[in-house]
Amino acid sequence: MMNDNALQGSPQDIVEDKMYGENPSVAMASPISPPPSNNDVHKNMNEKETQDGGKMLDFETPSLLQHGISVPTEKISPVIPSSENNSSRLPTLVESSPFQTFLKAIRGEEDDAAPVLSNSKHSQELKSSPENIHTSVTIQAPPAGGNSSPTRIGQASARTVQTGHAKQNVSLAQLSDSQKLLQKPIELGLNREQSVALFAKPASAKDVPSDVGEGESSSLNGNIDQKRVSIHQNGKDGEQSIFEIDYEVDSVFSNNIDPHHAGGFIDGNFSSGKLKEIETNGKCFSIKFNLDSTILAVALCDGGGVELYETQQFRLVYTIERSATVSALDWVDEVDISNMKPDDELNFINENEARPQLLAVGGFDGCVKVYSISFNRGDLVHLLHTFYVQSAIYSLAFLKDNGTHYAPTPRTVMVGEKNGKVSIVNLPENINQTTQNILNVRVLDMEDSAILSISFGFIENGIIMVIGTKEGKLRARILYLELSEWRISHCLFELERTGAIRALRFNHDSSLLIVGGYDKTVLIIDTELWKIVRELYVEGTVQDIQYDPYNRYLLLGNRSKVMTVVDTSTLHPIKTFQTSGWVTSISWGGHSTIAIRSDEKQISLVMFEPIQPLGLTLDSTRGEDCSISWSADGRFLARTKNNDVIICDSKRDFQTVAKLSDVTTMGDADMCRCVKFCNARGKRDRLAIVGRDGYLKVVSLRVSVGKVHQQLIASVFIEKNMKSVAWSPDGSILVCGGREMKLHMLDTTSFKKYSEPIDIGGRIWMIDSLSQTAYDEIGDFSSSFCMSITTGRNSCSILDLESRAISMEITRKRTVRCQTYHPNLPVLAIGDGSSEVMIVDLVGERKLFSFMVDGRVNTIAFSPAGDYIAVGTDEGTFTIHDTRYFKCVQEIRCTSMAMAMEFSGRSAQFLAISHANGDIKIIKLGPLLSIDYVPLQGTLDFPSWAKEEIMYRSPEGPSLLQRCMLDGSKESLLCAEGILDEAPESVLTFDRTTGVGCFETAVELRKPNIMKLILTPVVDGSLDSRSQWSSSLLTTTIPIDGFLTLRDLILNHPSRYATEILNKMTFMKVPFAPPKRCCFRDNKTRGSDSFTDPWDEESKNLVRQSSRSFNFSSKDKDEVVLIPAVLPLPGLGSLDFLSALLAMPNTGSEVFDNDAMGLVLTVLWNAGIKYYFFVDFLLNVIFCSCWINFVDRSASSTSAIADDAYVVTILAWSVILINIIFTVEQGIRFLTRRGHFFRSNWHIIEFICIILVYAYSALVLMEDGEDNSIMYMTNSGQGNVPLAVITTLFLTIKFVSMLRGFDVTGYLVAYLLQSFIDVRGFVIVIISILIGFTVAFRLLLAKVPGECKVVIEDENVLVNDCDGDPFGNLSRAVLSTFELTIMGSYDNAILYEAKEIFLVSVVFVIAVTAILVVALNALIAVLGDSFSRVQENVTATRQRERAELIVEYLSMMPLNHRRKIESKNQYFHSLLDSDGHGDLLIQRDDWQGGLNALKKELTEITVNNNTATQRAMENLRNELSDEFRTMLQNEVTSVLNNVFLELKEMSKFRQVSMRTRKVANAAHAAQAIGRNLKTPFDGIKKNIFRDDRSHGSSDVSEDENGYASTLISI
Repeated sequence: MMNDNALQGSPQDIVEDKMYGENPSVAMASPISPPPSNNDVHKNMNEKETQDGGKMLDFETPSLLQHGISVPTEKISPVIPSSENNSSRLPTLVESSPFQTFLKAIRGEEDDAAPVLSNSKHSQELKSSPENIHTSVTIQAPPAGGNSSPTRIGQASARTVQTGHAKQNVSLAQLSDSQKLLQKPIELGLNREQSVALFAKPASAKDVPSDVGEGESSSLNGNIDQKRVSIHQNGKDGEQSIFEIDYEVDSVFSNNIDPHHAGGFIDGNFSSGKLKEIETNGKCFSIKFNLDSTILAVALCDGGGVELYETQQFRLVYTIERSATVSALDWVDEVDISNMKPDDELNFINENEARPQLLAVGGFDGCVKVYSISFNRGDLVHLLHTFYVQSAIYSLAFLKDNGTHYAPTPRTVMVGEKNGKVSIVNLPENINQTTQNILNVRVLDMEDSAILSISFGFIENGIIMVIGTKEGKLRARILYLELSEWRISHCLFELERTGAIRALRFNHDSSLLIVGGYDKTVLIIDTELWKIVRELYVEGTVQDIQYDPYNRYLLLGNRSKVMTVVDTSTLHPIKTFQTSGWVTSISWGGHSTIAIRSDEKQISLVMFEPIQPLGLTLDSTRGEDCSISWSADGRFLARTKNNDVIICDSKRDFQTVAKLSDVTTMGDADMCRCVKFCNARGKRDRLAIVGRDGYLKVVSLRVSVGKVHQQLIASVFIEKNMKSVAWSPDGSILVCGGREMKLHMLDTTSFKKYSEPIDIGGRIWMIDSLSQTAYDEIGDFSSSFCMSITTGRNSCSILDLESRAISMEITRKRTVRCQTYHPNLPVLAIGDGSSEVMIVDLVGERKLFSFMVDGRVNTIAFSPAGDYIAVGTDEGTFTIHDTRYFKCVQEIRCTSMAMAMEFSGRSAQFLAISHANGDIKIIKLGPLLSIDYVPLQGTLDFPSWAKEEIMYRSPEGPSLLQRCMLDGSKESLLCAEGILDEAPESVLTFDRTTGVGCFETAVELRKPNIMKLILTPVVDGSLDSRSQWSSSLLTTTIPIDGFLTLRDLILNHPSRYATEILNKMTFMKVPFAPPKRCCFRDNKTRGSDSFTDPWDEESKNLVRQSSRSFNFSSKDKDEVVLIPAVLPLPGLGSLDFLSALLAMPNTGSEVFDNDAMGLVLTVLWNAGIKYYFFVDFLLNVIFCSCWINFVDRSASSTSAIADDAYVVTILAWSVILINIIFTVEQGIRFLTRRGHFFRSNWHIIEFICIILVYAYSALVLMEDGEDNSIMYMTNSGQGNVPLAVITTLFLTIKFVSMLRGFDVTGYLVAYLLQSFIDVRGFVIVIISILIGFTVAFRLLLAKVPGECKVVIEDENVLVNDCDGDPFGNLSRAVLSTFELTIMGSYDNAILYEAKEIFLVSVVFVIAVTAILVVALNALIAVLGDSFSRVQENVTATRQRERAELIVEYLSMMPLNHRRKIESKNQYFHSLLDSDGHGDLLIQRDDWQGGLNALKKELTEITVNNNTATQRAMENLRNELSDEFRTMLQNEVTSVLNNVFLELKEMSKFRQVSMRTRKVANAAHAAQAIGRNLKTPFDGIKKNIFRDDRSHGSSDVSEDENGYASTLISI
């Protein structure tokens, strides 16, 4: 039989993958194939008579010339690989794999034999020459006889094994290798840690691109307008066999590479993304897409020239001849469209969809040729210019911006030579000049070694040219124009590395320069600082570096045969692709197409896209009757639609191309319930359909002239209410069944019964078959487990096609709802109603793995490569799990229950999902996981490759961290916290469609807990210490984003969140700053407008020379080595930030009790604020002096007649003028701070002081009535005394507030203020008590006279002077009570002169005890507590007071001056100690109170201990639960096994009938025990009661017939 791969060739280049042109009646040579029949339903294959009278199937493909189709004569790369290379391109098994051991055992091979597949039919077919296309197929019948007996588990059985041409009986019990296999695990998945799977595997014949039909060679030089032609062999049309031509169309869902043209992903491995491989005619040196990605240029070695490929089907269209190796390529636009007007540019692009471009080609012969490439001309390639340089060309580049493709006019070519010269050539602006024109080649620069790489960066100040040499020197210079000639300026940056620098690349805005080379390190250089901000390490020499056109990803190719993809937002690797050779060249074409030089003569094409919904909905049957099936190549999707079957074409955007009703009549009640394409070679054009009408219909599909034609091959009545149908692995048998509990098998050649119907014992729900790949690899033994049937019960039956009987039953705890075979292994996945999926090894007869999902399992499907398994549930979700760890990596919400799903054949391009509501959604597959579909729960348990792919990537939508924040649930926030802890760089991810980052998302959500979550790793140093951005975090946008987030948190949310953030804020090392040696007296704090080292200017004074490192002088003995550190957020010293911080409600000084604000306030105070304070303090001292003299000379109570009115006038106006200055200050502060002005009590006091001063001064000036002038006073004794007293008191408070600016008095002012605040309640209590006692004493002592004294007056007359009655009125009573109780001053006579002496004494004692003793001592205690609190937070309190002063003076400064101070203090630096490893040692008590720091440290220790204790208790509880559960399971299992053995013995000796009600009840009891276990277990058993079924009584119920499935064998 001919190799199917050889027939297929490249995708759709011959016979539509030969699938739809194959003869529908071909029978595969198989041990279980039926004998040939004379009553074949259809015969569509051309048959030829052989010499011995037999039939020979004709697989010959006539050449195109035989049918009048012209073929160009010039040849291009061969389509079919040579025979000597075929052996290396065969798929092989790993020698140590269980399957190889198993295959050797059953084939009788030795361990040291040749590879398993070396003698297989695949290899024999591939080794056959392309001309030998006739294969004779001998059809043999299986041995006659009835159903053979299925075997029990562990029981040896005789198998007939075919080895060569001899047959022998082999007992499985005697096969040691097979026994070893049963003890080895089967690896289901692929090693996704490198996301490559079969990427590095040599391509088979189907991977090799074929330009036209098999065996044909052609050249399409310049002729790419012709459409792709496919030849299809039809069935007999009348009497003649005809060929028709299919003109394919492109799909709108395609990119530059059409996955449909490429036949989908190679080997069905969509996780690798590889679509196609191009075999070049020579060794490939370099590849390069043109600017619009319509042409791929491939530079070849040793005179192979340059091959040009079009990018729809990637066929060779032109070969540019060169005599030497082509070492460099570059493209540029031929016409400058950047200076065109928008309308002209749009018209130009519309008229020139493939706009003309220039291709510069340089080689080792020192020759550079510039070609004009255009599809719109008659000649595709036109040579424009030729020039030579002095030595071999190692690098070449047009002077253009790689991000925008802008190139200055005239076009300029830079050439890097082997001799170290950089040559420059300006091309003439007139592109029509001929090659005879002599170009001026000028040497621009000269280095010591060969120039291996050149790159250009376009910035505001000019153009940067960077070169890398073979000796490892990197040099950056500025290019500038001088007299129409490009010149270079001085060296901007210079770097030397170990080994050659082979790759240079600027990012889209030239802010970063990426450097790679021999040292296996990728350097990321900030072109503003010219510092290395990041280093990435790879396993081999970096050969090429490329950005994608949208600056999303950075591609790194190296000699370790790996291409690494780096996300540009986090600069973290997210995926790796392995190749079979060095990755020396990469080119990105279009939106998602990557071309990789993956081997010497091979270019791999990769589609780099995530899994995503296709955005269309197909209608189908509602409910459980919906069925879908893909054709083997993944092109056609068949689905049931009530009483019809609809077939849509994925190449044509899933348009309907055929219906079953077109070829047969369907009744209204004939519901189609199951459709199934055949995947066996030779019959992949067949579609089987069953339904309620009981008919089995088989339809053949073929494509011709762009249309899909279907033909009804067979329509056979089986029985009513058919539910499921399946093809045998080799396509020779159709198996179907339904409600009647009978399993029918039909021969697919004659469509007659293959055997009598088999009684399954239940309604057949689903039938599935082993893949042909696994069937062929295992051989004859695979027939014993190649079919699986479910009957709606809790068991899954395995059918032996050879014996046509049930050979194995797999029991589950709940009803089995779905099943599917692995595409490459004898492994079965089973889903049941208990939300569990179990993976079963059918060879070893054991459970491999099981995992749980949310909801009952409705459908499951393996991906074509077997690296994923998709599960649909009735909870409205379907999940995709990797088959290595079985972790859910994608979770997609459905519109309703997922009823059926299937991957799109071997192309693996799509996943179709059918819902209970009749909708079918199409998911487009790709190598990247979709962030939108990543389940938020369990993300932290993902495999490492998946974590890197989802945590560090910025997708076209919210990133994973943003999704967690947007979800907002407790579980999602815990997930976000775990992501930030494990991948701190994830805060750099953002939504590429909107540009919104994680910080902006947190602010927009208006949730303070999320803002706190996102800010914590930034401010606490974890992002800097645990991420790979160490020492370069400040070069990102994180600091600014973090500051804006913190500011919003302060302004709009409770103060406790901002307080926690500020308390966690710590220092970071200053990037690129070495340690500093300084004296103790040197200033160790400083502000700066940049995060860079502010002490760099003084480095000569601070850093000691190495020669003097041990030679200390006396003046240097106090020097220490400190590390420059900086706060992570800028702008903490701005007026807006400090004002918002002070204006936060319900906050005290704790917000300033941290290192950050201590440093900020210290730096700002020393930056010039203190000088404003000293001036203001001096002005207040002068004002107070003037005021004291003024009120003393102007108040009516203190003024003297002799006071000089002139002096009083000067004092009055001095007070007024200074008060005007204060008024202006307060006005400026009010205008600056607006709503925050009156939130400060000090501002209110100053405002009152200003008003009172104006009032008193005005009254004094206006009450001088001796003259009419207010400018001069003649009478100075008219001042209002009460007003003067009130004003003086307020001015005293104001002056006390000025003392906050001094370290000595600042905390005392805070203490007094805090004391007044704390005694507010005490004062209220005391006043209440005083009022009560005042009334009591007045009532008792109202008539007691005051104290009388005898005094001598001036005339020596004795006079009795008596004081007023102390309690004579209420006002005097208040003062007397205050003196009596508070001051303790009283006269004993008052008490004895009262009428109620006893009562007065009692009240007196109570008053003195309650107030003087108890209350005043309580006041002392309160004040002591206030002092303790102030002392505890003395630093924080002093810093808050200083912050208020700083805000006051910043608000009154001139705008320019304030902005100058703010700009010069954006970042705040400090010199700190470090440990032996260079880590910072931060003494928190330097900035906050020592007691407070100790308390915080103890609190942190307590929290950590509590967390650790809870975690340990949780782990212990889980371990105990698992142990108890295992013990219980083992005990119950032992009991059930004993029951099983007893029943087995009873069955042997026939002592008790096994069909009695008692035995059935015992079986149900055992089943009930198993169901009641908390952790149910599963079992796989052989049908041991097969021989006893014929002896059972006829009156046994259906449940009793199925009792054997309840017995569990472990």
